[in-house]
Amino acid sequence: MRSVGAAGWRFHHAARRATADVAAPAWLRVAASSRQHSNTQIRSAAAEVAPSAAEEQRHGLAAGADEEPTAVYVHLPFCKRKCSYCDFPVIAVGQDQAQTPRVQDNMRQYVELLLQEIDASQKLNRSPLQSVFFGGGTPSLLSLELLEELLGALDKRFGIAAGAEVSIEADPGTFDAARLRSYMAMGVTRVSVGVQTFQDELLQLCGRAHDAADVYRAIEAVHAAGVPSWSLDLMSGLPRLTEELWGQSLELALDAGPHHMSVYDLQVEEHTPFAKQYSPGEAPLPSDDSAANMYCQASSTLRAAGLEHYELSNYARLGHRCRHNMVYWQGLPFYALGLGSASYLQGRRFSRPKRLNAYKEWLKQFAADAVRLGPQVAGCWMPAESADDRLLDTVMLRLRLGDGLDLRQLAAGHPQGDEASALVLQALKPHVERGWVLVDGGGSSIDSVTTVRLADPHGLVVSNDIISDVFAALDCIQSGCIPAMRIIIALLLLASAACVNAIVDASTFAPAGLKRARTPQFVLFTHDDALTRTTYDLMTSVTNGRRSLNGCPAVATYFTTAAGTDCNLVKDLHARGNEIADHTVNHPSLLTMTKAQIRDEIQGARSFLAGCGIPASDVVGMRAPYLETKPEVRQILHSKDFLYDSTLIESGRHSLSGGMGNRVWPWDMAEGIPINCAWFDNIQKCAKNESYPGLWEVPVWNLDALGSYTMDYGADGKHPVFDLLKANFDAAYGGNRAPMPIFIHTPWLAKNRDAVAAFADYALSRPDVYFVTLRQLIAWMKNVVPSNKLTPEALGCGRPGGAGGQSNPLSTYLINSTTTSSVPAPAPSASEVDEEPCDDEIDQLREAIDQAPAAVILAALDEARNVAGRRMLR
Repeated sequence: MRSVGAAGWRFHHAARRATADVAAPAWLRVAASSRQHSNTQIRSAAAEVAPSAAEEQRHGLAAGADEEPTAVYVHLPFCKRKCSYCDFPVIAVGQDQAQTPRVQDNMRQYVELLLQEIDASQKLNRSPLQSVFFGGGTPSLLSLELLEELLGALDKRFGIAAGAEVSIEADPGTFDAARLRSYMAMGVTRVSVGVQTFQDELLQLCGRAHDAADVYRAIEAVHAAGVPSWSLDLMSGLPRLTEELWGQSLELALDAGPHHMSVYDLQVEEHTPFAKQYSPGEAPLPSDDSAANMYCQASSTLRAAGLEHYELSNYARLGHRCRHNMVYWQGLPFYALGLGSASYLQGRRFSRPKRLNAYKEWLKQFAADAVRLGPQVAGCWMPAESADDRLLDTVMLRLRLGDGLDLRQLAAGHPQGDEASALVLQALKPHVERGWVLVDGGGSSIDSVTTVRLADPHGLVVSNDIISDVFAALDCIQSGCIPAMRIIIALLLLASAACVNAIVDASTFAPAGLKRARTPQFVLFTHDDALTRTTYDLMTSVTNGRRSLNGCPAVATYFTTAAGTDCNLVKDLHARGNEIADHTVNHPSLLTMTKAQIRDEIQGARSFLAGCGIPASDVVGMRAPYLETKPEVRQILHSKDFLYDSTLIESGRHSLSGGMGNRVWPWDMAEGIPINCAWFDNIQKCAKNESYPGLWEVPVWNLDALGSYTMDYGADGKHPVFDLLKANFDAAYGGNRAPMPIFIHTPWLAKNRDAVAAFADYALSRPDVYFVTLRQLIAWMKNVVPSNKLTPEALGCGRPGGAGGQSNPLSTYLINSTTTSSVPAPAPSASEVDEEPCDDEIDQLREAIDQAPAAVILAALDEARNVAGRRMLR
């Protein structure tokens, strides 16, 4: 039930003419005339003054250095009290003390400091300002006389354009309709109301100075005054805020009829009361998942109500984007005045001191330097941004906007812009595949992709992760990676088509350098979770009775939890040559557990399986639940003599789309972790320098013939499962013979058993194709046997537990010294090993690649594809 005052909001949407009791300044002419018309006309007038989307896109990377300032921010720090989450520079005056002579005198003294800074500031704009923004603090605590004095000083110094947007932040309980009319009479055109939440309990927890009744009175006052453009602020992620309460707040906010909404997620900042009380993601704060749900709920609710989601945290009706904030997000210069405020002028960013006495001392020095240096005074306080810094700023700010990042603009605005654009696109590729990033222009080359945008809401909700990936890719520009990138591109273009294919697959060569025609095609069929009768029937309906052309039975690997598993089924599958592997006892998230707890889960599952009759020596593989892992997991596996882990996601190289520097074969972690650990760092923690000799990693590869899937392929129903499996298999079988994953769960198989069985028949009808356990694959890699000499005995077909073949005297090549047997085996014969005439070219490339990050290598490959489109680079 709504509080008194809420009823009737929908009937106050018509703008009302404000009566001016004082002579209107020049910049009021457009605003005053527009308020005499309808809402539609007000929006149209605002749209004419505000820059269009096309105009916004014309601003390049150099805007901060070359454009003139179009806006000013003025910080008014006074608040009734400081909120518990606030880390802004604020001066608390007391709940009911704003009008006392002492506080009024302090405000007057602070405004005098602002007037001094305005007087000392150099006018760098030839045209008058388009935006003035009074922020805080609570600017609405300032007296009308002082606010009018500030506006007059700003107009005298910088000029304020007719039709400029003049915004003021105002908290409920600090204004009424009469005060708002006075604001408009002196030139204010926009009011931002700091509601934050409609629930009294949450307002009290946050230390806000107003209650819900104040909120409703404030909204009535805004409508009664006829404010032509107003914004309402909400905060998600607050203590004890549930998704249900959040939904109610969104509906109440929409009922209030604002032209604009800012929706911020709580950030627990250091040195605030909240930082002492709460930890992010822990009760009573919402969990990370719940906070993400609230973000998505806000996006869907507000967009459905007709508001444009034009920036990460901001929504607006047509013509009501916040003009000052758009200046900031476009990287345009702006003035700033007052305690703790940050300006961006002449390519320089500068933040003023946050403490009042320090600000006073700074102002004295600034005023003296301004007299001495004139327009060059900015250079006295802060060095100019480098082109690389502007590049990073542009990427971060533009990816926050709904309009996105224009790659052509990026390329034109940086000395190494072409390479920068290639790196950006390469870093975004995994997120494009997940549907988190949208591209305009089509295709996958820089020539065809014009703009990249974060998908709303799922890309925006993980914007920090996405932008961090782009920053990591661009970071190499400062470390001088561009020459290496150019060398790689040049070498790729000079190489013969055959050599290019070999170079592209340099990290995907079959073990021992076997020719592809001599490399077996392994299919890895795995199941995760409890082994129940349903699972048994489904899985064995695919494997039982199916064999390779040389008689090797099809088998699978079962990553088995203790909870819910039938021991009799485990014994039966083990005896039939399938592998039983560890999936913990209870299927927990290992990320949140201590090392001791993780050890108990892993060893507990091994003990359970031993009770089922499976020797611990046969339980040598492990996959972490939810694919959530961290170094402690691998440390335990190594210390407990596991043979392999199969958890890390390798999405950088797919069966079809590919790229250099990624791994399509398992590896011994003696060499570290040679994949991009940052791609899935929300669920997988790893470092390239981790080393566990003898512990292998069988990565979780993506399939991407028709879409990008890590497990349970085509679960979204977009692609026929048989077609997806066949396309990826054909790419591997006819290409580099990379192992083909089919990693699934029971619910998926229940829907797709016929498709998987049909695929098994299709694959096994071809020579040299084997459905093997992960343990068998590693055993083969330790003792490589060419496919023309690979017998069922050598592969260990049918051995209990899917153990794989024994060391044998067949033609063998041992990949890693840590896995050598006591009897050296001869290398494959020359006829079995690839001898393409590319050795010199590959050596040159490897030398260049050794000096370049993976993102550079991949971007170079993409650029080579663009230039040499006639070549098919898998």
